[in-house]
Amino acid sequence: MMMLSARTGMMLAALACLPLAASASTPFAGEDFDGGASNGVAQPTSSMYTPDNNSNDPPGTFSPGGSFFDRFGIVTREDVPNDVNDDSVSVFPTDSIGYIPETKTDNFFLLVDVENGQNPGGTVSAEWEFNVAGRSNLELSIDFAMVGEFESSDVYEFSYQIDDGPVLPAFTLTGLEGAAYGYTMDDGDFFDRIGSSFFNETEWEDLVDNGPTQGFLAYHPGDDGMDGDTAAEDGVIPVEFAGGFEDIRAYTVTNGNGTFNQAEFAPTIDPLAITSGDGTLVDEIISADDLTTYTTALTGSGSVLTLMLNGVGNGGNEYLSFDDILLSEGDDTMVLEGDFDGNGSVGDGDLTLLLSNWGQAVPPVPAGWDGFQPTAPGVGDDELTALLNNWGSSASGVAVPEPTAALLAVLAMGAFAARRQG
Repeated sequence: MMMLSARTGMMLAALACLPLAASASTPFAGEDFDGGASNGVAQPTSSMYTPDNNSNDPPGTFSPGGSFFDRFGIVTREDVPNDVNDDSVSVFPTDSIGYIPETKTDNFFLLVDVENGQNPGGTVSAEWEFNVAGRSNLELSIDFAMVGEFESSDVYEFSYQIDDGPVLPAFTLTGLEGAAYGYTMDDGDFFDRIGSSFFNETEWEDLVDNGPTQGFLAYHPGDDGMDGDTAAEDGVIPVEFAGGFEDIRAYTVTNGNGTFNQAEFAPTIDPLAITSGDGTLVDEIISADDLTTYTTALTGSGSVLTLMLNGVGNGGNEYLSFDDILLSEGDDTMVLEGDFDGNGSVGDGDLTLLLSNWGQAVPPVPAGWDGFQPTAPGVGDDELTALLNNWGSSASGVAVPEPTAALLAVLAMGAFAARRQG
């Protein structure tokens, strides 16, 4: 049964009819790293990677003598570090980190710890050239995902140049230090921390029972009664996770093997943020759940568009992937939000599609859904709001009719849900 949130229920107190529309866009060129097999559009006329690791074995590793865990190149999920893959559905049910789903069998681009012995300084670059002759209203979209701990010095810039015009920014990815984030695995489990392999239950109990042992165990340096810590040397410290601060057991090991100064569970921190070409913050935290599409408008027209990637990373558990670079051309057709069946107006057919697909995850787009596209994580409140805002509207601008009985029933369900939640 369709369930509406309290937020949606309260929004349905009145039926606002304010048309919402956006320019349609048509993909015409791109790079899917599969030779065009998956996106069906024109591929780059040329491409270049520096360093070019694509022919190395394993794929994308730095040569000669590069580590399996350092990558810059085109890969598949069959031959990458485990932290890249989300195997939680069937391959490894207890998997707690990764973003490439088990269903993804085609190629994608992977960057991991690009500063290493074979690539001092950590600089990498790539270029792709596309034929854009006769095209206008250009848009660029790229699928991104990441997980790991980045620093503000980790910067990956995607810029473009049309013919001999100026080089303009498209996307800038920058490490956001100090931000805690979480992610949901494909089996539905949410994580905002990574279990520490250094934690030892026996050592912890010895610390609690006998107190610090000189040269071996001591309380965590942050367990000092300051900076949010409520009591000194009580064996816990406040740690900020995506859901807020929690008190976590922690200690220090000084047994000749170095000093361990982390909590039992280390929070996932320091993600990548992404801004568009005009400097607008697109997403404070790039998706750590799955590859997610980010889109920005491009300026200018001409014959050849060169897309450039220039980046620098300093290593240390930094996983970034991208795939399905697409160039699209906008047109004068307006896509009416709420017009799910694509017939140019919002009415009973769209309501039927909405109700029959309520809660469905996207992608894939539901069958028959040929107009305004549903949003992640699935068909729900956003689509219902678009339908209600535009009920009875058309791309040509017709008068708004009286709500049908079916729509009034949805409104009643929303009001009821609001009362139940209030």
